[in-house]
Amino acid sequence: MSDTLRLNDTVQLRNASLIVGLSGWGNAGEVSTLSVTYLIEKLKASQLGEIASERFYDYQLQRPHVSIEGGLIQGYWPPQNKLFYWQDKERGLLLLLGAEPHLNWSDYARAILEASETVGARRIYTIGGYIIGIPHTEEPLITGSTNNPERIPELRRAGVELTDYRGPTGVYSEILWQGKARGLDVVSLWGAVPLYVHSLNPKVALH
Repeated sequence: MSDTLRLNDTVQLRNASLIVGLSGWGNAGEVSTLSVTYLIEKLKASQLGEIASERFYDYQLQRPHVSIEGGLIQGYWPPQNKLFYWQDKERGLLLLLGAEPHLNWSDYARAILEASETVGARRIYTIGGYIIGIPHTEEPLITGSTNNPERIPELRRAGVELTDYRGPTGVYSEILWQGKARGLDVVSLWGAVPLYVHSLNPKVALH
């Protein structure tokens, strides 16, 4: 196991998937982090470990947070990437709640894929949110892409609109690409957030 991936326990999940929620560029309406936070809390998932974060962030772009009371420091929180897991009789989930890295995307993606393989999760879902000029009164649009053509019919059956896109991208594309080379199915799901909604959007996260 690489030094970047730090697990507190040895866990093997059955019929498992990894779900990734990251703050940052692809988190419009906080759709990504809200979705994964909800699952962690609803399922009472247990913390498994983390992806060590020091080498992935430029603190000029994303400052750590600090708590000081009465002149005394109480806490210090750099960007974190925490892994949680849950298992019932039929299936398991590995959940990553973190922050999109500024640096070393390839190493960050490798750590995610390694975490997935280590616990036996053969499919990865990344969750994102993007801003678009649609009214909030319409049903949320969910778009998606994958690295395995066999997943395309599943996306269609789920009502996901397949993505056609060329342009700037986020770390999820790195995960899609590397996952293909390692034989891991990756599905990237994106919720469309109305342009004028500037706070978190539970409606899109629910969809």
